[in-house]
Amino acid sequence: MDKKMALRIVIATALILVIGTVSWQVFITPNSKQLAISKVEAQEIAGERYDGEIVGTEELSEQFIITIQSDLGEYEIKISRATGEVESVEQIKANEQPKQLSEQEVEEIVLKNAPGEIKEMSKSTEDKVEYYDAVVKDADEKTMIVKVHSETGEVVEKTEQKPAQNTEENQQNNTSNNQTIAKNEVNTEKNSEKQEKKEPKEEQNKEQKKEQKQEQEQKQEQVKEQKQVEEEKVKNITEAEAIQIALNRVAGEVDDVDLESSNGQLYYFVEIETEDDLEAEIQIHAISGKIVSIEWDD
Repeated sequence: MDKKMALRIVIATALILVIGTVSWQVFITPNSKQLAISKVEAQEIAGERYDGEIVGTEELSEQFIITIQSDLGEYEIKISRATGEVESVEQIKANEQPKQLSEQEVEEIVLKNAPGEIKEMSKSTEDKVEYYDAVVKDADEKTMIVKVHSETGEVVEKTEQKPAQNTEENQQNNTSNNQTIAKNEVNTEKNSEKQEKKEPKEEQNKEQKKEQKQEQEQKQEQVKEQKQVEEEKVKNITEAEAIQIALNRVAGEVDDVDLESSNGQLYYFVEIETEDDLEAEIQIHAISGKIVSIEWDD
């Protein structure tokens, strides 16, 4: 009887151990697995929060390290395996930003392609690309407009500007000269004929003054339109547009927006706090809307 009892005790103990092991695997281990995120989920979290291409994923015991390539460089994002929270974001490699030519360098390029005197220089933006627009007048009083790429120095356009009123003014001057010759011939006639010509002469003078006034008004209108075109070329983006550009790059809540000048250029500095309590300062060009840099603070 003692041996049977001992055997029963051993069997009962083994059953208790088996039941305990199964309970641990069924009730405890699955719960811990439910808290952990997968590699794909970690990549989705990184892709949703940060713009760029995922170029690498490293799996550690407690976290995933996601490497993202963006326009500004490579960033390393550490995500907790247990909670899916972003633990840190660090730039590990910065892309070289394109160099902007100085105005002096652009002037040299312009004068090589259109010798003369630069009367005016302005900047314009087309499809997020900046250009210099120079107005050059040569020794023959001809006016050339030269458009130069602000980064490469390539001359993308060179056109001659012809005054719209020159031909019309020459015709009017010829008409005026012919009228003067006719008047001189009339003056050699009798006094009675001179008297008869007075009224037509006065009418001609009035007509000439009227035409001159119309020419001046047309020129003033052209100058006004030219100023409007130039003002539109250098129009800055609004603060709201700068905020939207920043939020498109980094999701979060905007803390502060400043407009500052640096090296003769205007930039917006937008501070954004993310859901992970990280703070990003995004520098945006105030004319082109291009993101220049992103700085992160814990």
